[in-house]
Order: sequence, then C-alpha cells, then structure tokens
Amino acid sequence: MKKFLYVAAVAACLALCGCQQKPETAEPPVIVLGFEGELLLDPDGGEGSFSYAVESPVEGGVLEVSAPDDEWVYDFEVVEEENKVKFDVLPNDTGASRSAVIHLVYVYGDKKVEKDFTAVQEPAASAAVPAIVLGFEGELSLEPDGGEGSFSYTIESPVEGGVLEVSAPECPWVHDFVVSEADGSVSFELYANGTGAARSGEIHLAYVYRENKVESSFTAVQQAGSTIWEGTPDIIVRDMTVQAEGGEGLSVLYYINYSWDGEVTMTYEDKDWVHDVALTEFAHEIGENDNGEVLFSLDPNTGEKREFKITLTYTYEGGKDVQDFTVIQVAGSAEEQVHREMKYAMGAYNGTDKTYVDAIHEYHVYMSNQPFEAPDEYAATSASYDVYLYAAAPEDPVTMLPPAGTYPLSGAIVPDVFSLEFRDIFGDWHLDFSDGTLTLAYDDSGNMILEIIATDYETGDIHRVTFTGEVIFTDIRE
Repeated sequence: MKKFLYVAAVAACLALCGCQQKPETAEPPVIVLGFEGELLLDPDGGEGSFSYAVESPVEGGVLEVSAPDDEWVYDFEVVEEENKVKFDVLPNDTGASRSAVIHLVYVYGDKKVEKDFTAVQEPAASAAVPAIVLGFEGELSLEPDGGEGSFSYTIESPVEGGVLEVSAPECPWVHDFVVSEADGSVSFELYANGTGAARSGEIHLAYVYRENKVESSFTAVQQAGSTIWEGTPDIIVRDMTVQAEGGEGLSVLYYINYSWDGEVTMTYEDKDWVHDVALTEFAHEIGENDNGEVLFSLDPNTGEKREFKITLTYTYEGGKDVQDFTVIQVAGSAEEQVHREMKYAMGAYNGTDKTYVDAIHEYHVYMSNQPFEAPDEYAATSASYDVYLYAAAPEDPVTMLPPAGTYPLSGAIVPDVFSLEFRDIFGDWHLDFSDGTLTLAYDDSGNMILEIIATDYETGDIHRVTFTGEVIFTDIRE
C-alpha cells in the first residue's frame, strides 16, 4: 500500500510539471506606417509629415528617420506624443518628377528594426526646365591651323548648383574644354588640320542639375590647314626591368614618332603589387616626335620574378597604333635577377702587360644580343658587354682562348680578375660594377660557356650575363 501511494505521488508531480505553461516569448517591435504605397509630397515644397505606430514597443526605444541619399528632404523630427514625423521639403523646380527613399530605424537596447518607403514629388507648376542656348546658329567654323577656339552660351531657367559639361569624344582634335560661367563662354584647344581635307565632329553639352540634366550638341567644322602631314604615327616604347626593391615614382618613357593630332590612352593588368599607375600628357607638336611617361610604383619583391603588361593606344585622325610593353620586377635573389643572354661574341688577345713582374695576359671579349653588322633599326634593342680578363697565358697559342676558371671582379689590373663594361639600349655606358664573378668553361667542341653575375654600382641592377658558342680570338699584340 505504501509503495502504491509513493508511485502515485511521483506521477502526480510529473503531471503537474508537464502541465506548467512556458513563458510567452515577447514579439519584436514592428514599425507600421499610417499610409500605403508611396508618400506624395507637395511640388511647391514646405513641410511634410506622415503618421506611424510602433507595435510591441520596448521601454526606451527610439525612432530615427533620415533620407541619406536625397538632400531635398531634410530636418526630420519625430513627435512621439502625436505618433507623427515632420520634415522639410524643397520645391521641385527640376522640371521632372523625383523620388527619395525615407529610412526609419527603431532602436531598442542593442537591437533595432528598420523600414524604408519612397516619397515622390512631382514638378512644381511654376518650374521651368533649363535650356542650353548657343551664341551662334548652325555649325561652328574652326581655325584650320589650330590654336584656341571658343563659343558663347547662356542657360535659360538655371538651377542653383547646375553645371555645364562639354566634351567631344568623336573628335579628339578638339580638346581641353574650359567653361567660364562668369562670361558665359567655353574655350578649347584645337589641333591643326594636316589631313588635306575638311573634317567635322560633334561637340556635346550637358547641363547637369540635381538628379537631372538637359543635353544639346552641335557640329564643328575645320577646313584643311596650310601644312599637309606625311607618314604614319607610331608608338615607340620598350620593356623595363625594375629591381626587387621596387619603389615609388618609377616611369617608362614612350615616344610618338611624327605625331598627328591624336590622343594616347592606356590599359594595364591589375596587380596587387603595382600602384599609382598614371599616364602623363605628352608634349604635342604636330609632325614632331612627341614623348610622355607611364608612371607607377612597385612593392618590394621577395619571391620569384614577376611582371605586368601595359598597353598604349595612340588614336589619331584616320587610324591608331597599339603597343604593348612589360614591366619586369626581378626576383628577390640575385641569381634570378636581370638575365641577358648574349647571342654573339668575338675576342681579342692583347698579350702580356710588361709593367708587372709577373706577366699578365689580357683577353678582351665583346658580346651582344644583336649581330655586330646589324642594321640601324636593331641598335635601339641591343645590349652589349665588354669583358677584360687578366689571366695566365692561353693553353693553345693558336686559338688564344683564355684559361677556364672562376674570376672575381676587380678595378685593378692584377692576375686572375676581370673588369666589365655594359652598354644599354640607349647607348649609355655603365662602367662601375661591383661584387662580380665570371665563370668560364669549354665544352667538348671548344665552345665557350661564360656566365657573369655583377652589380651595377650606379643603378643597383644585378646583371646575369650568359653566352654559349664559338668565340674566335684575334691576335692584336703589337
């Protein structure tokens, strides 16, 4: 009997616990507007308002209202006791309907609920749409031999803050527009017309005010100038090698040979280690060789060699020229840095230097990446090295090849050293090298296998120069 009563009591307790109701979860606040759809505002501006309610409000909760993207709706005031939001509205003198997004936020504790709606304002009945009026009729005649041009204009029914923009994307020979609101004029620069025929293009105008704009255009005509151009413009630009350290304010020079009235534009690969890429305006004079610079900055390179490509486009009347070039940043280790493989070499044996007690034999090796008899057009792409090796006597008096071995760089004429001179693609000689090593060997066919690693003291460039092939030495002893 006692056991039965105990079990019954436990069952009753469990039943009571199971039947106990769970506490209700509070509903989150909800912002309810007193209208449906869009809120219509007075075209003439003034004060606007709308009603609202917050369902399931929380003590201490605050409603915030704003129109972050539209300045013509402003000064929002939340009147809690009236459940109303008041604000100011500017008159709509744009001549067109406009809308604004009104943003509401109910903040309570560390939480918030949000709601947006759209307010619409039709144009005021008195609002007049601005108009661009030119100070001439028909086409605008331009000076055939170039110079500066101008035209006058007025804006009817202007809007405060309105701006006139002028462009000529179809005719780059009209450029550098300057709008003077004070005297109602637009001035511009004009290239001479050396095409031998009249040319024309559209000048575009846009009056931009608030969220709107009105547009207009006219035709500019330029007769043939007194000078007729000949030839075709070309971009001349070469690859550039930059040291691993990188740096700011780096630049590559480009040329436009025999330029016309064109425009240079640029595209380039997007690399996260390349910054501040910019194109300078080139010094333009019709029929002359013009030049400019591509500017950039590089982060230091601690890894393998890397590169990025830049494309220059020169667009001119009747055509365009496109040239790619590459900026190469050498690797962080010296062995992987600027590598120049020489294709051609010739040698000279100078004999011994009698001023020293120990006779030192002098060898001269001249190397280039272009044939020695190459035509002039190859000169701009050539690089050459002069190597002077001071070593023991040649093993073969017929071939006069210098002894194989490893030689350090030195500025003095002493045994078993070498000196180095480098001529770059611009014809400049680099004579001050340091920290260099020359390794010389021969294969079974007698071909010379030469490798040099040396640092240009002036530029910091680390040169790795290699050559494999036959070198014929000439005896130039007196």
